[in-house]
Amino acid sequence: MARAVVGLMVLAGFLFAQAMQTAECAALNRSITQNRKILTVFRNDPPGALNRYLFGGGVFGLFSRPPGKFVMEIEGGGGINGKQDLNWVFSQDLTRYAFINLQTVCEVVLDGKRHKKYWGLSAPRFSPDGISLNYVGQRNRGSGLIARKFDLVLGTETQGPYERAEPPHYSPDGKRRCHAVKEKGRWTLFENGQALPHAYEELTLLGYTDSNRLVMGRMREGKWLVDIDGKTFLQVSKPLSVLEGGPSQVPVVIREGGEKRFIISHGPQESGPYQEIPALLTSPLSEEIAFAAKNKEGKWHFQVGTSLKGPYPDARLLAVTSWTAEGPAWAYGAKVGEGFRLFRPEGDEGGWEDMAGPFVVGMADIVYAYKSGADWYVKFRGETLGPFLQVAYLPQLWQTSPDHKHLAFPARDQEGWSVVVNGVKGPTKGEDLLAIRWIDSSKLRYWMARDPGPTKRNAKVRQAYHFIEEEIR
Repeated sequence: MARAVVGLMVLAGFLFAQAMQTAECAALNRSITQNRKILTVFRNDPPGALNRYLFGGGVFGLFSRPPGKFVMEIEGGGGINGKQDLNWVFSQDLTRYAFINLQTVCEVVLDGKRHKKYWGLSAPRFSPDGISLNYVGQRNRGSGLIARKFDLVLGTETQGPYERAEPPHYSPDGKRRCHAVKEKGRWTLFENGQALPHAYEELTLLGYTDSNRLVMGRMREGKWLVDIDGKTFLQVSKPLSVLEGGPSQVPVVIREGGEKRFIISHGPQESGPYQEIPALLTSPLSEEIAFAAKNKEGKWHFQVGTSLKGPYPDARLLAVTSWTAEGPAWAYGAKVGEGFRLFRPEGDEGGWEDMAGPFVVGMADIVYAYKSGADWYVKFRGETLGPFLQVAYLPQLWQTSPDHKHLAFPARDQEGWSVVVNGVKGPTKGEDLLAIRWIDSSKLRYWMARDPGPTKRNAKVRQAYHFIEEEIR
């Protein structure tokens, strides 16, 4: 997803925002219950933006960009050397972590210990309970008559070798798990550890919808079929090289062979082609869809229901909180003239220098941020929070508590980054935020990169990664 589409920022009057923060400070009590330094990283190359550390794609095969070097000191003993640390992931409660250490080959590092080495790796994923780390490892490079072989790693169990493998996907309620392996030219699909009775020529688009239904793309007699819980939803007759889509997306994004164009296919209708489709959502009540897409001229379009908006020269996120019989509740950000504007069913507002978002938090609320002058402001439930020097771009770092009373997000002031709750800046300052989670409505956990202080090591970047827990009252 392009950085331009993963934005996040907002508008408001300065005096009103200051009054808001003063009132919130009086009503909010935050105390640190844990602050543990987990590891310290020394880098010879500067790290990238905030989203460098999280939620990347797989690393199958050789890595294209020139790597740097890092040295990682694990608290309590031990160390790891490498060229790039990629695909940082955390368990749901943030007590466990894993990443890919790119060297001549790739290795998984789990909780500070080397796990396994492979020629290539898929992005590791924790199970919902945090017990199992799962991924696919490519054993060999493969060339000519030498076929590539893949292992499926499920926690402490390694299966394979296979011709191909798809790592586990979990339903949102955690009750269903599926994975797939290819042997002797046929794919077998497993759910909750049991092999389903059918074998498939090709298999892709594996995952679960938000309503916990299994979505699968399969090939039969040269045609792609999309099944939802075993019932065929869509048949695609075009010759395809790749069939793509996310686990919450029932419409299918198709990339055609040769031209590598994207097309949104929904039932019998198609829209496109597009170069990028970062957002694609469907109504559970009708055949309507909502999407954001960039065409081959680099212009952005948004569609909600049957209405197509655009083109715009630049854009931000599309957010849809709910669908009703009257239509969806939605918002999106786009550039009009020299400024960015927020568009909603009731109208638009803005003209800002920049913005980030909008995106959905807590399944029902829309939050966004915008830049006015040198400052950033956050707009949430009609209230304006700020000013801030900068706010985070990753939607995953904006979290509401389970009781929906508190909004937490990273923001920066002159002293560094902190976690802001209801407009109140946190007691701990750092250089980066890696992950944020509400454990319950009064307990907030996050991983923060901080300056490790004096050290004998010579490195361009030195960061100590801390696990921090707060009580919110």
